[in-house]
Amino acid sequence: MNQPLEEYTPPDNPLWVPFVKAVRKRTLEWEVLRRAVDEGWGDSFHPKYSEERIVHDMLINFADAWKSNSDVKAVSISEFFNGFFEDFFNADLEGGGYPLAIVLSKVFYECRTGKTTGLEYILGPDWHKNEEQIAVENQSVSEISDMMVDTMRISEQSTQPNADKAVSAEDDDIMDAGESNSTSKEQQNEDQIQEDNGW
Repeated sequence: MNQPLEEYTPPDNPLWVPFVKAVRKRTLEWEVLRRAVDEGWGDSFHPKYSEERIVHDMLINFADAWKSNSDVKAVSISEFFNGFFEDFFNADLEGGGYPLAIVLSKVFYECRTGKTTGLEYILGPDWHKNEEQIAVENQSVSEISDMMVDTMRISEQSTQPNADKAVSAEDDDIMDAGESNSTSKEQQNEDQIQEDNGW
């Protein structure tokens, strides 16, 4: 039997909303929770209700701690997960939520103290932009990209005597190697940034 979600007053802080997004994203991607919901563990509550409820109950606890300027320890979050899974999914986690608890505890502390490294790690580099800004920027990038492709096609057609000339397989291999090399360098740079930031 599903119960209405309890109301709570969020902290008056601009980092609260992105923090909520980070908690939701990381928790709803958690493999153990995904399995519990997808496989319908437990018999008392609808799995989707349980999924929303775990996030909501955590946020109530985080909001209280934020307003009282307190830390939330990973052990406390892990114990919350254990109790929640027993009550809602009839399952024993045996500490299986501790890795997620560490991440949530760390990002909570960072946000509460004005740091945003964890938000960037979880939500990406554009975490501070709202969805409308991101959509407008993505549309603009897409339009510019389409215009560049069209311009390149026109330019290629005007400079090639035979527009139907096929690119050789060797040229394709060279282009693919260059693309994969730049992608791996970008991934290495991203990995190094995450290591440098403690994430």
